[in-house]
Amino acid sequence: MSNVHFVDAPGKGIKLLAPASGEVLPLSRSKQVMISSGMLGDGVVLAMSGNCVCAPTQCKLSLRQPTAKQIKLTTKHGLELLFTLPEHIETLMGHGLNWKAKQGEQLHPGQAIFEFDPLLLRKHCTAPYAMSVTVLNYHLVQQITCHRKRVTAAEDVLLTIHPKQTT
Repeated sequence: MSNVHFVDAPGKGIKLLAPASGEVLPLSRSKQVMISSGMLGDGVVLAMSGNCVCAPTQCKLSLRQPTAKQIKLTTKHGLELLFTLPEHIETLMGHGLNWKAKQGEQLHPGQAIFEFDPLLLRKHCTAPYAMSVTVLNYHLVQQITCHRKRVTAAEDVLLTIHPKQTT
Protein backbone atom coordinates (compact mmCIF):
# COMPACT_ATOMS: atom_id res chain seq x y z
CA MET A 1 0.00 0.00 0.00
CA SER A 2 1.47 3.32 -1.09
CA ASN A 3 2.04 6.07 1.43
CA VAL A 4 2.33 8.75 -1.31
CA HIS A 5 -0.41 11.36 -1.45
CA PHE A 6 -0.84 13.69 -4.42
CA VAL A 7 -1.70 17.21 -3.17
CA ASP A 8 -1.89 20.70 -4.69
CA ALA A 9 0.40 22.65 -2.37
CA PRO A 10 3.64 21.74 -0.62
CA GLY A 11 3.50 21.55 3.16
CA LYS A 12 6.14 21.29 5.84
CA GLY A 13 8.70 18.53 5.60
CA ILE A 14 11.85 17.61 3.70
CA LYS A 15 11.60 18.91 0.13
CA LEU A 16 13.10 16.85 -2.70
CA LEU A 17 13.63 18.57 -6.03
CA ALA A 18 12.81 16.65 -9.20
CA PRO A 19 15.94 14.65 -10.15
CA ALA A 20 14.79 14.60 -13.79
CA SER A 21 12.18 16.31 -15.95
CA GLY A 22 9.04 14.42 -16.85
CA GLU A 23 5.61 13.14 -15.89
CA VAL A 24 5.05 11.92 -12.31
CA LEU A 25 3.23 8.59 -11.97
CA PRO A 26 2.26 6.37 -9.03
CA LEU A 27 4.78 3.67 -8.10
CA SER A 28 2.27 1.03 -9.16
CA ARG A 29 2.89 2.09 -12.79
CA SER A 30 6.45 0.74 -12.77
CA LYS A 31 7.02 -2.25 -15.06
CA GLN A 32 9.48 -3.67 -12.51
CA VAL A 33 7.64 -5.85 -9.97
CA MET A 34 10.10 -5.18 -7.12
CA ILE A 35 9.36 -1.47 -7.49
CA SER A 36 5.62 -1.50 -8.22
CA SER A 37 5.03 -3.79 -5.24
CA GLY A 38 6.82 -1.37 -2.89
CA MET A 39 9.54 -3.87 -1.96
CA LEU A 40 12.22 -1.23 -2.62
CA GLY A 41 10.48 1.49 -0.65
CA ASP A 42 7.78 4.04 -1.24
CA GLY A 43 7.88 6.81 -3.82
CA VAL A 44 6.94 7.64 -7.40
CA VAL A 45 7.85 6.86 -10.99
CA LEU A 46 9.15 9.62 -13.22
CA ALA A 47 8.57 9.15 -16.98
CA MET A 48 11.64 11.11 -18.06
CA SER A 49 11.68 13.66 -20.85
CA GLY A 50 15.14 15.16 -20.34
CA ASN A 51 18.70 13.90 -20.45
CA CYS A 52 20.04 14.62 -16.97
CA VAL A 53 19.64 13.14 -13.48
CA CYS A 54 20.33 15.58 -10.62
CA ALA A 55 20.60 15.51 -6.85
CA PRO A 56 17.19 16.28 -5.29
CA THR A 57 18.65 17.70 -2.06
CA GLN A 58 21.94 17.97 -0.20
CA CYS A 59 23.14 14.36 -0.11
CA LYS A 60 25.97 11.89 -0.59
CA LEU A 61 26.21 9.65 -3.66
CA SER A 62 26.36 6.37 -1.73
CA LEU A 63 26.09 3.93 -4.64
CA ARG A 64 26.88 4.51 -8.29
CA GLN A 65 26.51 1.43 -10.46
CA PRO A 66 28.56 1.74 -13.67
CA THR A 67 25.46 1.00 -15.77
CA ALA A 68 23.38 3.57 -13.83
CA LYS A 69 20.71 0.92 -13.21
CA GLN A 70 20.55 2.04 -9.56
CA ILE A 71 21.82 5.10 -7.77
CA LYS A 72 21.59 5.41 -3.99
CA LEU A 73 21.74 8.76 -2.23
CA THR A 74 21.89 9.45 1.52
CA THR A 75 20.43 12.79 2.54
CA LYS A 76 21.68 14.96 5.38
CA HIS A 77 18.49 13.87 7.22
CA GLY A 78 19.48 10.20 6.99
CA LEU A 79 16.96 9.26 4.30
CA GLU A 80 18.18 6.70 1.78
CA LEU A 81 16.88 7.43 -1.71
CA LEU A 82 17.07 4.90 -4.51
CA PHE A 83 16.81 5.88 -8.18
CA THR A 84 16.13 2.85 -10.38
CA LEU A 85 16.28 3.21 -14.14
CA PRO A 86 14.75 0.89 -16.77
CA GLU A 87 15.94 -2.72 -16.72
CA HIS A 88 17.30 -2.53 -20.26
CA ILE A 89 19.76 0.25 -19.41
CA GLU A 90 22.17 -2.45 -18.25
CA THR A 91 22.48 -3.74 -21.83
CA LEU A 92 24.18 -0.45 -22.74
CA MET A 93 27.00 -1.25 -20.25
CA GLY A 94 27.43 2.45 -19.47
CA HIS A 95 27.55 3.48 -23.14
CA GLY A 96 25.85 6.85 -23.63
CA LEU A 97 26.33 7.88 -19.98
CA ASN A 98 28.38 10.88 -18.93
CA TRP A 99 28.99 10.74 -15.17
CA LYS A 100 29.21 14.15 -13.49
CA ALA A 101 29.62 12.90 -9.88
CA LYS A 102 31.74 10.28 -8.16
CA GLN A 103 30.67 7.69 -5.61
CA GLY A 104 31.10 9.13 -2.12
CA GLU A 105 30.83 12.71 -3.36
CA GLN A 106 28.74 15.24 -1.42
CA LEU A 107 26.13 16.72 -3.76
CA HIS A 108 24.19 19.97 -3.66
CA PRO A 109 20.52 20.32 -4.69
CA GLY A 110 20.27 20.38 -8.47
CA GLN A 111 23.85 19.19 -9.06
CA ALA A 112 24.08 16.84 -12.06
CA ILE A 113 24.81 13.19 -11.22
CA PHE A 114 24.93 11.99 -14.83
CA GLU A 115 23.74 12.86 -18.29
CA PHE A 116 22.59 10.30 -20.84
CA ASP A 117 21.79 10.04 -24.52
CA PRO A 118 17.95 9.91 -24.61
CA LEU A 119 17.87 8.62 -28.21
CA LEU A 120 20.15 5.72 -27.33
CA LEU A 121 18.10 4.96 -24.20
CA ARG A 122 14.83 5.02 -26.17
CA LYS A 123 16.32 2.67 -28.73
CA HIS A 124 17.27 0.05 -26.11
CA CYS A 125 14.53 0.54 -23.49
CA THR A 126 10.83 0.00 -23.76
CA ALA A 127 8.83 3.22 -23.76
CA PRO A 128 8.32 5.19 -21.69
CA TYR A 129 11.78 5.26 -20.17
CA ALA A 130 11.07 5.85 -16.53
CA MET A 131 13.01 6.16 -13.30
CA SER A 132 11.59 5.26 -9.92
CA VAL A 133 12.43 7.45 -6.94
CA THR A 134 11.94 5.56 -3.69
CA VAL A 135 12.77 6.01 -0.01
CA LEU A 136 14.51 2.80 1.09
CA ASN A 137 14.17 3.44 4.83
CA TYR A 138 10.49 4.31 4.52
CA HIS A 139 9.89 2.97 8.04
CA LEU A 140 11.16 6.41 9.15
CA VAL A 141 8.52 8.18 7.04
CA GLN A 142 5.02 9.09 8.14
CA GLN A 143 3.87 10.34 4.74
CA ILE A 144 5.16 11.38 1.33
CA THR A 145 3.37 14.07 -0.64
CA CYS A 146 3.70 14.73 -4.35
CA HIS A 147 2.73 18.15 -5.69
CA ARG A 148 2.81 18.02 -9.47
CA LYS A 149 2.02 15.78 -12.39
CA ARG A 150 4.85 17.24 -14.51
CA VAL A 151 8.19 18.42 -13.16
CA THR A 152 11.32 20.16 -14.37
CA ALA A 153 14.65 18.81 -13.10
CA ALA A 154 16.30 20.81 -10.30
CA GLU A 155 13.50 23.42 -10.32
CA ASP A 156 10.25 21.86 -9.12
CA VAL A 157 9.66 20.11 -5.81
CA LEU A 158 8.87 16.48 -6.64
CA LEU A 159 8.18 15.14 -3.14
CA THR A 160 7.89 16.32 0.42
CA ILE A 161 8.90 13.73 3.00
CA HIS A 162 7.16 13.91 6.36
CA PRO A 163 9.30 11.95 8.87
CA LYS A 164 7.72 10.08 11.74
CA GLN A 165 7.77 12.05 14.95
CA THR A 166 10.32 10.84 17.46
CA THR A 167 9.48 10.94 21.13
